Amino acid sequence: LTAARTSLTATVYLPDIEDNWTRDALLRESNSILDRLEGLLPFLKDNIELSDIDKSIDISLDYRKILTPKYKVRNAFFTSFATKTNKTRFNNIFLTGSSLMTDAGFEAEIISGKYSALQIINKRK
Repeated sequence: LTAARTSLTATVYLPDIEDNWTRDALLRESNSILDRLEGLLPFLKDNIELSDIDKSIDISLDYRKILTPKYKVRNAFFTSFATKTNKTRFNNIFLTGSSLMTDAGFEAEIISGKYSALQIINKRK
């Protein structure tokens, strides 16, 4: 038998507080995310074959500098793509990634993450 492989994306909402957006704070947050995910998915860390946290942090910091981001999530989320729900049986865990919007490609990674963050923000209001 060959081992199955899949990708995993974790998205969290960070309030717009400068202390949250330092390289060290983002690294601590990414490690915290992995620790929490391993509680749900035992042996997760042992089976990660490819991970580039530094590149992810670079992209997050660069994206934060953009004044008018290309991807926006409006109050209503409509798409012509076939979509799957991002909800799980856990209250504060949402699925993200291109597998939710199979025809949207890389943009689905970004849009699904922003949509999940918007749902979390709205739940906190």
